[in-house]
Amino acid sequence: MLTSGFECAKSTTPAYSYTHDIIVTPGGSTIEFYKRDGKEHRDDGPASIIRSANGAVTEEYYKDGKRHRDDGPALIVTKQNGEVYESFHINGHFYGTQAPTAERIQEVEARETVRQVAESDKQLHQKSATEVLRDKRVKESKEQLLGLDLIHVAYLLGPAL
Repeated sequence: MLTSGFECAKSTTPAYSYTHDIIVTPGGSTIEFYKRDGKEHRDDGPASIIRSANGAVTEEYYKDGKRHRDDGPALIVTKQNGEVYESFHINGHFYGTQAPTAERIQEVEARETVRQVAESDKQLHQKSATEVLRDKRVKESKEQLLGLDLIHVAYLLGPAL
């Protein structure tokens, strides 16, 4: 495992801690990722690049730990046979395999704002033990679902990973 880190400071922004890691698996695959302050992030390219020993490549673009790309797909999987899968994400929201329209982006962001307001209102009221347990189970389920995306990518890359 090769790891390097560096500090970067600009006059208009606070100092950030950047890391760039490359992992080579025993099967010959490489996993390369960039982080800023411990979250996947890269301004000038994909924050995660997986090169499978069988020739498949997965590129993921992240901003502040959320899958994000303004000018193209945030997830690009190129299988060894050349077949390409792309999906579009903005601020962690999945928009499908076609570039989202401005109206669709506004719709999703508005829905997220409404959800955040509703969550704030819920926190103002004391929760019962049943509600706390339900919230815990929902959170655990969401965490398990987030892992499915990596499983899907691993399936697309095949057994060589």
